[in-house]
Amino acid sequence: MLLHSNEYVPNNPLGHYYRGLANQGLNQLESAKEDFQNSINLDPTEQRVRKALEMVEKLLAQK
Repeated sequence: MLLHSNEYVPNNPLGHYYRGLANQGLNQLESAKEDFQNSINLDPTEQRVRKALEMVEKLLAQK
């Protein structure tokens, strides 16, 4: 259900953030990056999302 949560509330920045965390945990890094970017677009003030995005970008750079 979590992976599809934004179908129900697409403008919820935390929904994108939590889905990004789930995708990161599943090693779906491109999807996680997109989720974190969507969350930042909706709420640019959320620092934990920026940190999560930085981590995913570092992991992608290592591939």
